[in-house]
Amino acid sequence: WEGTQCIGPSYIFRLLRHSPERFSGALMLQPIGVAEHTTEAGGWEGTNAASTRDWFGAWAQEMCSAGRATDAELRRLHGAMFESGTEEFIFSASREEVSAVQTPLLVTAGKDIYHPAEVAREVARLAPNSELLERWRDGDFSEAVAARFIAFLRRHAPPPETRWASLEP
Repeated sequence: WEGTQCIGPSYIFRLLRHSPERFSGALMLQPIGVAEHTTEAGGWEGTNAASTRDWFGAWAQEMCSAGRATDAELRRLHGAMFESGTEEFIFSASREEVSAVQTPLLVTAGKDIYHPAEVAREVARLAPNSELLERWRDGDFSEAVAARFIAFLRRHAPPPETRWASLEP
């Protein structure tokens, strides 16, 4: 299984499209994407697309300044996220591609303009083997939330004898 947050779910969807056999399940923690405001604090008009592009620009500048990425690498990433035909959803997969994912997913909702709750809801509606957990972080975290994560991971853990098989040449 795999678990990531923020842009990580976008990467996971790309991996699931190319190598679904390598995943027995995935945690999608507060995926980023484009959506209209629903329950997040602060609110916004229309979609959050402009804010997401602004966030990307500031982050890319930071990455270049720190020497962690080149301008060319970040331009390619920007193109893949915002000019690939998936920029109106989760930046790496279309709604049709998400609908085709058979891997079990536990999707958690975000609470802000960059991690809209509606993106998580739509992923959970589209992916046939998904579960949605809306209240899971900050003041909502509890033993029950932790137990749900653990139960999902246990339910979808690969058999011990196959855990590293996909890494063999």
